[in-house]
Amino acid sequence: MTPFPLHDRDLTILTAKAVGFRTIVRHEALDRRKESEIVRRKFLTTLLNLESLAVTDRNNLEIGSVLEEIAQSFEILLPVYHSDPEVLEIIIGTFRKEAVDYISIERELADWLQSMLEYSRRYLSSSSPQITIFLGAPELYDPPLDAPASAETRAIDSGRQITLYLRSNCLGLDSYFEIPGLLSHEFWCHSLSNFALLSVGDGCVPWTGSDPEDPWEEGWMDFVQNMILRSHDFPLPNSTCSIPYLHRATKEYESRRMEPHNGPIRSWGWGVALLVRRFFHQHYAKSDADDLFVELSVKLNFINILPKRKRSVVQFFDMHLSDRRERFVSIQMDLNKRVNAREKLVELISPAIPPKPEGGSFTRRSSIDINRLIMIVEKYIIDR
Repeated sequence: MTPFPLHDRDLTILTAKAVGFRTIVRHEALDRRKESEIVRRKFLTTLLNLESLAVTDRNNLEIGSVLEEIAQSFEILLPVYHSDPEVLEIIIGTFRKEAVDYISIERELADWLQSMLEYSRRYLSSSSPQITIFLGAPELYDPPLDAPASAETRAIDSGRQITLYLRSNCLGLDSYFEIPGLLSHEFWCHSLSNFALLSVGDGCVPWTGSDPEDPWEEGWMDFVQNMILRSHDFPLPNSTCSIPYLHRATKEYESRRMEPHNGPIRSWGWGVALLVRRFFHQHYAKSDADDLFVELSVKLNFINILPKRKRSVVQFFDMHLSDRRERFVSIQMDLNKRVNAREKLVELISPAIPPKPEGGSFTRRSSIDINRLIMIVEKYIIDR
């Protein structure tokens, strides 16, 4: 279904909350005293009750007046706050400073998307598809969405559209810092999936949406996007002010996605990607291993082939790298067999991914042959 746009009133409230959340984390980075934490919690409570504050004109809210109303409502506490009024004054001052050059929620999300697009150009040509962001109304979704933040990706004529559904009345501090992870998942896993034609065989199909039971997009690529978001060289947008909060959100996300009860197929894809990354660190120069693994993943995700062919890549690497006794591909290996399997894997994929030279390092741009890798994978699986 075509999403309905988020109401201007909700956009204003979301922007005001974002300014307040950034104020809290900036202050927390400078002052971690217990008494200061109590004041920050009071300020957070004010933000979470923002809709009850902004009652002057609920259908025509102006961001400046809403920000001022937040500051004034908190200043009321000054005469009665005796334990440490200076902390209160500092938070109010920080908030007013943030409010002067506030960044709208739309601009903040656009900055995140731009950072992801810039990073993707390391691996894809400049002819990558057009990707846009749309802010949808969660209460008008069918059925209505209850989560503070959720997202989906749609194929449109010009490329892909990522729709973020944000509930202004229940977006909190933690859910605000989870938004980059939501956007990152939609961008790397779905927006860049199945675009470029592959010269090997048939099976090119239009991408019509994500499949929660797809181990490639929902598992393997989910691992990759989380890895990119935490990478030291990912270009964080200027609007970002709390790397610790961002990293905490990605770490908690990782813990959830690895749990089989949250989706065994997703967990399988994620787990195999983790093993492949480790394998690359063992058999390629460490300075190049992560970059090589991401390049392989992004390029393979980008090509337009049937989902079952990408699933076969997950299956192929699982056959050679997994140590589990019970898994989707039932092979039993003792230690020696596992070592032999890894050596066999290096030999199998070397025509597509050359190993590092003896005593030297892998040159990142010595090209990964995705066509050949697909042929190697499918021939191996058929021969078995």
